[in-house]
Amino acid sequence: MAYYTIGLSVLSSNRKEISQSREETPSPPRDAAIFNPKDSGSTEYRDGNRDFANYSFAGSANLGVFARKSSKFDFRCTKARCKNLAGAEALRMLSLLENRPIGEDDIAREAQGRPFLPGRALDFNIAHSGTLAALSFARGENVRTACDLERIRKRAGAAEIAEGFFSADERNYLYHRGEFDETRFYEIWTLKECFLKLRGLSVFDMAASPSFVSGEEGRLAFDAPVSLPVTFRLYELSGGPDDRYVLSSAIEGAVQAEPEIRWFSRSVFECTMRAEIRCHPVLAFTPLGTHD
Repeated sequence: MAYYTIGLSVLSSNRKEISQSREETPSPPRDAAIFNPKDSGSTEYRDGNRDFANYSFAGSANLGVFARKSSKFDFRCTKARCKNLAGAEALRMLSLLENRPIGEDDIAREAQGRPFLPGRALDFNIAHSGTLAALSFARGENVRTACDLERIRKRAGAAEIAEGFFSADERNYLYHRGEFDETRFYEIWTLKECFLKLRGLSVFDMAASPSFVSGEEGRLAFDAPVSLPVTFRLYELSGGPDDRYVLSSAIEGAVQAEPEIRWFSRSVFECTMRAEIRCHPVLAFTPLGTHD
């Protein structure tokens, strides 16, 4: 059965929240199946409405697992630690969606390094930025998905990055009413990253990626031919005026329905879809009376 979802989780770096998680039993989401993190080889799942005594994720994610491993755990969410936590949280979300524990050893990689689960008719992709983790997950035959996430912030050299990697139409799109718009910069960046991750390419291929802006009117579009239906979606996530993110997702293949947005943390951000870009294959015209 075809299925498409985007899983999201807020990673907490709050020492008080983690300390409380050791003393209290927080209530998980009503419909959540909780993967027991104490034993990475465990197949034990708990119904969120009944027994969740081992639900030890620190308020929002599984920081509690890391806290148990070392009494010297540094709770500051540095870039490296957030990356490790986001990767672990993505595996937790993937485990819940697959209803079985999944670890790094279960994941194989294509020649270009793109991850996949062998022998499963599904595809997934992960992203993280700041204290958010995202998982794009699609179940179905011959389906591919991707996602990218960026916290909206002033970035030194953003205009220079755009000059080197964005098309002329995309660069024009960045200047809203004559001012460089950081939000629009991250919209284009995440859309292009999404395309690259869908194809198993790297950020070094970004300069050669198709444009996501069409013409001087600044309309978001995709200017490259496709062999299968592809839909890109652009979301804004907000946890407050100074805590905003841009999320882009892509789905390629027969599954073209709008994804279900699912939060796997107690904390949630407001999520608004800003754009949808649908791409359809162009069928080659074959004159009557000719054969392959």
